[in-house]
Amino acid sequence: MCFLGFGSYFCYDNPAALQTQVQADMKVNTARFMALYAWYSWPNVVLCFFGGFLIDRVFGIRLGTIIFSIFVCVGQVIFALGALFNAFWLMEAGRFVFGVFFIEKFKFSSQEASAINSIVYIISAPMSPVFGLLVDKVGKNIIWVLCAVITTLASHIMLAFTFWNPWVAMCLLGVAYSLLACALWPMVAFVVPEHQLGTAYGFMQSIQNLGLAIIAIAAGMILDTRGYLFLEVFFSACICLSLIAVVMLYFVNHLTGGDLNWSAKKREKLQKVAATEAEEQERLRRQNEDDLAKLRPKADDFSLRNRYLSKLGAQVLPDNYSSYLSTMAHRSMLK
Repeated sequence: MCFLGFGSYFCYDNPAALQTQVQADMKVNTARFMALYAWYSWPNVVLCFFGGFLIDRVFGIRLGTIIFSIFVCVGQVIFALGALFNAFWLMEAGRFVFGVFFIEKFKFSSQEASAINSIVYIISAPMSPVFGLLVDKVGKNIIWVLCAVITTLASHIMLAFTFWNPWVAMCLLGVAYSLLACALWPMVAFVVPEHQLGTAYGFMQSIQNLGLAIIAIAAGMILDTRGYLFLEVFFSACICLSLIAVVMLYFVNHLTGGDLNWSAKKREKLQKVAATEAEEQERLRRQNEDDLAKLRPKADDFSLRNRYLSKLGAQVLPDNYSSYLSTMAHRSMLK
């Protein structure tokens, strides 16, 4: 599953590392280039929701994973063919099926810009399991999400308004990226039943891709008309909205007694209590069934009694009389 995520995100972010080369070879502006990300996101606004539903109800996890992985692979092959034949429209088609600043402001070479663009994912690779373990041990998911959003905001402010070495801001961005993923996505499982998780995650992905599609188009237009400073201000404003949303989530969860921000110890304790109660209910249910079985007349004994009565010339009891006795016994147990 980790390698599936690795391949998917590599395909998604691969154009960013080649932006300078793509724009130069294909003779396209930034807005047109950013359309590669919009073409990726628009179909996923709808398909992610239906994909989650199909995994829950139709395909199951195994077959669904194979089918959707094939879509990603085919899309990347089409995208690569578009680059090979110098056909930008084919690259856009590939994105439909399936750095960006450092050269301009900090006078980096294209190789240095590509390296610093990739540092977010290089940091994310080892840090994601570490943060995942930390979040599992500590809990308090909303607090971790809040920390990740604040760190992201600080990174973009540094990139926008300072000339500090951008490696610092990008390393912070990598840490925040890892932390956000580890703390945000597991919260869905706290509030959604297991058999509906695929649909829930699909809905979240749909909303995320809607944002990516709109932001990609807006970012390209801002960059072409106003420059990188306005772009970073735009990104910072978006993160401020995220910050407000997280703070609202914290207070709503607190006021409604939700479990999204429980500590790991409290969650484990309550899970043990719930498991104990479930076991006790199951024990009582089985005991009740055993008691009813003892009071229920046996079919063989009932038929034997009827044969005996018939020999004596007495009235034979109807066949449904046995079930009637069982009902009476059940009622007596309830009383």
